[in-house]
Amino acid sequence: MIKRYRSLCSLCAFMAILVSLVAGTGCRKESPITSYNIPKEVAPTVGSSDSGSAASMNSQSNTTAKGRMLAAIVVEEPKAWFFKLMGGDAPVARHVDGFREFVASVKFADGVPEWDLPKGWKQQAGSGMRFATLNVGQPGLDVSVIALPSNQSVLENVNRWRAQLGQPRVEESTLDESVEKIDLANGENFASFVNIAGTLSGDSMGMGMRAPFANSAGANSAGAGSKPPMAGPPPSAGGGSPPAAAAAAPQPGFEYQTPDGWELGRYGGMRKIAFVMGDAEGDGKAELTVTTLGTAGSAVLPNVNRWRGQLGLPPTDEEGLAESLSEIQVGDETATLVQLVAESAAPKQAMMVALLPRGPVTWFFKLMGDAQTVESQKDSFEAFVNSVKF
Repeated sequence: MIKRYRSLCSLCAFMAILVSLVAGTGCRKESPITSYNIPKEVAPTVGSSDSGSAASMNSQSNTTAKGRMLAAIVVEEPKAWFFKLMGGDAPVARHVDGFREFVASVKFADGVPEWDLPKGWKQQAGSGMRFATLNVGQPGLDVSVIALPSNQSVLENVNRWRAQLGQPRVEESTLDESVEKIDLANGENFASFVNIAGTLSGDSMGMGMRAPFANSAGANSAGAGSKPPMAGPPPSAGGGSPPAAAAAAPQPGFEYQTPDGWELGRYGGMRKIAFVMGDAEGDGKAELTVTTLGTAGSAVLPNVNRWRGQLGLPPTDEEGLAESLSEIQVGDETATLVQLVAESAAPKQAMMVALLPRGPVTWFFKLMGDAQTVESQKDSFEAFVNSVKF
């Protein structure tokens, strides 16, 4: 009886200890949980450098910034010359006027370009594909000058540049609304100029530093998808330019009749069609070109003064403008005819231009060259523009 009692007491004592242990463990205060707010790293602002250059903006591949591109294409056989400035929107925008001034000053001597640099610009030697590098007065903000084969598509290059800045493609029918024609210093050629604003991504910043060609033969673009060359028409079997009737027909956007003695010249891009006449190898040469601009280019006085400048004539005003103007029929529509002569030029130069605003574009039918040749082609010029059918 006493043994059983002791055993029971021992069991009770053991149970009491076990209960106290369990109770102590279950009521222990939990350790507090401490939370921490860790700030995110803030990515550096793209283009924060005042230079605004595409190179300095390329350090962040997954970011975007406002950007701008100024570019011009000049075809001077056998090459197409590209002048391009790309970088931050505000830094590049400050150089729009200077870039236009620079492009307008370009002239060629034996196929090599010469130009006048705007104030503050500095020329550096070219390397690789670059003929020259022109710094515009801001560190890292440069104009690249590159020459490629002349068979360049203005449309495809413009669309490639627009894609780099996040802008949609344009079609051939609306290309003239995006491209401005800048006449060059010699008055015999022009540049296709674009001013594109948009968004630069990391990828497009890198693309901006690549060679500026699209769909050019010899530039990994032959074959399917290649566009017609900018400079036409194709050579004949004999190596020379074929007569207009035998050439691969251009598509200027209208029907026409070619006067006798006119040969198809270099067309493409802003040149819808072109003809040459007279002594192609001597001073008696003249050329007719058909180009278009948007409605903003229809003002008569600014165009007349631009053409007077090409002939070395001083600008005129509204009062003196009437002396140069008359009317001419372009198909069924009445156009303004401008006639100018530079008596002091050697040899004497002359120009006839029919200016026709039509819908969203303005058409320019321009005959320019040796004054004697232009005078002799006056009837042919009138017959040509009269034959136009849109």
